[in-house]
Amino acid sequence: MKVFTRVAGLVILGALVLIGPVSVPAATPPAGSIGPTPGSSTTWTGGPYVVPTPLPDACPPASDPANLRCDHFMLTVNVPTSYWATHTGGADIQISWTSSDDDFDLYVYDNTGNLVGQSASGGSTVERFLLQNANSDQSPYEVRVVPFLTAAASYNGSATFVSQAGSAPNPPRSTGGLAFAPPATIVDSQRTEGEPVNWIDPLTGAYWESGPWGVSTQQSFIHRSTDGGNQFNIVSPVGVRPQAGPGGGDTDVVTDDQGNAYFVDLESLLELGCAVSNDNGNSWRSNFGCVHTTADDRQWFTIDNGTTSAASDNTVFLGYREELGTHIYSTPGSLGSSDPIGGFVYSNAADTETPLSANPRCGQLRFDPVRRNLYYPCSASDHVELTIGHVNPGQRTGITFHNVQLPISPGGGAVDDLFPVVATDAAGNVYAAWVDTNDNNVYYTASTNGGETWKAPLQVSGADAYSNVMPWVQGGSSGRLAVVWYGSPSNIDSDFMPSWYNNRQASTAFKWYGYASLITNATSTTPTFAQTRFTDQPMNYGQICTGGIGCTVSNGDRTMADFFAVFLDRTDGAMRIVYNDTTSQHHGAHVFETRQVAGPSATGGTVNRSVPTNPVTDPTGDAQSPHYAPTGAGASLPPYDFTNLKLSQPNTQTLRVEMTLNGNPALAAPPPGKTNGLWLTRFQALSVGDQGEEAYRIFYVGAEKPAIGSTTFFAGSGTSAEGPVPGNGCMVTTSENCKVVQYPAEQTATGTIAGNTIRIDVPVQGGFGPNRPILGGKLLNVTALSAGRDGAPYEFYADVDATKSLDYLLSGGGQPPPPPPANGCKVTGGGTIATGAGTEGKFSLNAHVSLQGKVQYRDGAAANFRSTRLTEVTCPTNTHSATINGEGMSNGQPVTFTVKVVDNGESGTSDVFTITLSDGYSRSGTLTSGNVQVH
Repeated sequence: MKVFTRVAGLVILGALVLIGPVSVPAATPPAGSIGPTPGSSTTWTGGPYVVPTPLPDACPPASDPANLRCDHFMLTVNVPTSYWATHTGGADIQISWTSSDDDFDLYVYDNTGNLVGQSASGGSTVERFLLQNANSDQSPYEVRVVPFLTAAASYNGSATFVSQAGSAPNPPRSTGGLAFAPPATIVDSQRTEGEPVNWIDPLTGAYWESGPWGVSTQQSFIHRSTDGGNQFNIVSPVGVRPQAGPGGGDTDVVTDDQGNAYFVDLESLLELGCAVSNDNGNSWRSNFGCVHTTADDRQWFTIDNGTTSAASDNTVFLGYREELGTHIYSTPGSLGSSDPIGGFVYSNAADTETPLSANPRCGQLRFDPVRRNLYYPCSASDHVELTIGHVNPGQRTGITFHNVQLPISPGGGAVDDLFPVVATDAAGNVYAAWVDTNDNNVYYTASTNGGETWKAPLQVSGADAYSNVMPWVQGGSSGRLAVVWYGSPSNIDSDFMPSWYNNRQASTAFKWYGYASLITNATSTTPTFAQTRFTDQPMNYGQICTGGIGCTVSNGDRTMADFFAVFLDRTDGAMRIVYNDTTSQHHGAHVFETRQVAGPSATGGTVNRSVPTNPVTDPTGDAQSPHYAPTGAGASLPPYDFTNLKLSQPNTQTLRVEMTLNGNPALAAPPPGKTNGLWLTRFQALSVGDQGEEAYRIFYVGAEKPAIGSTTFFAGSGTSAEGPVPGNGCMVTTSENCKVVQYPAEQTATGTIAGNTIRIDVPVQGGFGPNRPILGGKLLNVTALSAGRDGAPYEFYADVDATKSLDYLLSGGGQPPPPPPANGCKVTGGGTIATGAGTEGKFSLNAHVSLQGKVQYRDGAAANFRSTRLTEVTCPTNTHSATINGEGMSNGQPVTFTVKVVDNGESGTSDVFTITLSDGYSRSGTLTSGNVQVH
C-alpha cells in the first residue's frame, strides 16, 4: 500500500475574484467518518469544475459556502489523541480523476483552520497522503479539493483509517565507540545501481562490488578496487558488464582462494547468466543459461574453499528461486582459463529435483566452513524457514537438505521488508535476522547447534531507528555479529511514506539513515548492542517500496531495489559497507562505500583507522586507461594521475580547488578512444532540488581539454529529469529514473594550469548555476576524478583515476555566505484570454521566486501545457509585472516556456497574460475573466 503526504509548505495569499456563477454540486455526501476500526473508510464525489482556482486561500468555506471555487468535505476521525501513544497510522486521504490533462490539488485543515497537510504535485490523476495521528480532538477536518485547472472534471475522494498496534519504546543503544568514516567513497561517479553487494578477496584483498542496472537497460556492473576501497573502477572496457545482455535483473560476485572471480546476472527474469574470470576481471567466459530451469529469480553465490589450499576441492554454490520454489546448484572451482567446467557449468547440488522451499522471498545463501553446512533463509509468513544441507569435503551434488522453522517474529507481523538473512561466526554459530512488518523493527536469533534449535529472538534496532528495512549480516569471531540496515526516525512503515516520484517535497519530511550494530555475546540471552549511524546525513527521502517489481505499477519508489551489503575487512574486521544514497537532485541510486574507523571489531580487538583530511594525497601509477580489458590494463597516464587534491578559500565568497597530477595536464592527449580529457572535483552539499525540495545536490568544478586546443574551466550541478522532460545532469531510461550522471559545463569558471596543478576558483553562491545555494557549512564526499569524454549530451566517460574522499568545512566550519537575496516575488492567478474566433486559453498559475509552484494552460487542440520545472521567476520593481520561465509538456511533447503577466488592479479586467512555448505556440491578451496578482 502506498500513501503520499506533504508537510505544510509555503502558502501564498491573495484574494481572487469570483468568475461568474457556476452551478457546481458540493461534495456528495458532504461529510463522513472513519475509525476506530482499522480499514474503515468513507467515500465521496465532487464536481464538475470548470473555473480554475490556483490556491486554497481563495476558497475557505466561509467565503465559498456553495462550493463554487473549491470542494469541501468534512472528515471526522473517531479516535482520541491518546490513541496514537500505542498505535501508528492516521487517515489515508486520496482524490482521483480521469485525465492527467486536469489537475486537482488536495489540502487538509484541522477544526481551527490550520493547514495540516497537502498534496499538489500535478501531472497525474491522483493526489494522496497520510495524515499522521489524525484524531477526534482536531476533527472535523476540512478536506479542501482545489481545481487548479480543469475542464468540467469531477473527482472521487476517499479516506481510510490506517492503524497498527505500536510496540514498547525502542531500547536505548550506546555507540560503544563504534564509528564510521565521515567521507564515503563514491564507487562510480556516473553509474547508478540498486542493491549493491560487496566481496573482499581472501587471497589478495581486492575489493569487488556489483549491482544490477535494471531490466530496462539489460545490463549490470562490476567494480573492483585494488587499493583497499579508495578507488573503484568499472570492470569492463566498454563501460557496461563484461558480457553482452540480456541481464540487469539481479547480480552477485565472489572469488575463491585461487583468486578466480565468479559473476552471475539475472537474464531478463528468465535465465541465469554465469561468468568466470581467471585474470582479475580482464576477461570473462560466460554461460547464458547456467541452470536447468527458467522463470528464475534472485540468485546468490557462496563459496566452499575446501579443506586444502588447492583449487581442486573448491566449489561454488548457487542458490536461486524459480516459479515453484528454491534450488541450490553447484560448479567446481575453476582450474584456469582452459577449464571448460569450473565456474561455467552448474549442476543440481541437491539429492532431489523437488524445490527445497516453496516460500517466495529468500536471502543470500551462506556456507559455514566450520560445520560444513549450507544455510538458505526464506520468509515463511511470521517466521524464517531455513534450508540446511551438510556438505562433505569435496561434495558438490547429492546433498540432502531439510528445513527448520525458526521462532515466530516477536513483533506480531510477517518476516519481510526485504530479505531474511543468515551468517555464521568463526565458531560455527548461526544467526538469522529480519524485519517484522508490524512494528518495523530488526530482530535476530542465534543457534549453537548448526541451526537445529534457536534461542528466543531479540530486537536489534534501537534508539531513533523506528522504521527499518533491508537488514544484512556478517559473523565475526565467536559470539560476534555485525548487522546493518536502513532506518528512519519516523515510526511510519516505509510503504506508507510519500514516493519521491509522486511528491518530491513531501518525501523529504521522511529521512532515512544507514545504521550499524555490533552484537557481542550474541549467542547468550544477554547480548550487548553497540549501535550507530553509518551515514551522517540522510541517504534517502520518503518511501522505500518493498513490493519488488510490483512497485513500478503504482509509481512507488524502488530506486534502491531490495538490499545493500556489509563485509568484514580481512585485516582488522572493520565493517565495509556498500550502500545507496538517493538524496541528490537526481534521486538516483548512487553507490557509496563507507568503512568502520573506530570501536570494537567484529573479529575481536579494536578498529583504529585514520580519516582522510584536506589536502589528500594519492599514489601514482594507478591511472590506467582502460583499467580492465582482455589484453590487460592500459598504461598509466601521468597527466591524469592525481598526486594531490586541495580545497581552500582565498575569501569567504570563493571556493578554490587545486588538483595536482603526475604530469602536465596542459600537454595531455585524451585517453584512448575519447576526444577530450577531463579533470573534475565533485561533492555534495545541502541545497535545494529542481522543484524546491531539500536535496544534497551534486556540485562540481572541472577542466576539459580537446586533443587540439586550449583547456577550458567550468562549474555546474546539472538538472534532474522531471516527468518525461529530461535533465542535462543524468541520463534516464524511464521517466525520472537516473542511470548515468553527466557533468556538463554549465558555468564558466576562473582557472589556470601552473606546472602540474589545475587551479579553479568558483563563487560559493551562484557559481554553480542560479537557484543552487549551498545551505550547509560542509562539502561532503569531495573527490577528484580524471576521465575522457566526447562531449555528447549523454555518455559513459573513460574512467582513469580518482582520489580518496574528504569532507571540507567552508569558512572554517561556519555557515557559507548566504545566497543572493530574493525579492520575495510571487505570482498567482487564473482566468482566460481570447485566442481566436470563438476560442479561449484558460490558465492557472502559482509561482514563487524560490521556484516552487506550477503553471498550467489549455487552448483546445492548439496547446495543452503544464510546467514541470520553474527555472526563473522575476518581478521588476514598481512594474506590477512578472516573468516566469521554465520547462514543461505541451500536447505530450517537451517544451520550454515563458509566461509574462501584468497586474493592472484587483478587478482583473485589464490584467494581461502572455505565454510563449518553444514549439512555436504564442498567445497574449487582456483577461476576459479571472485575475492575476503580482506580490
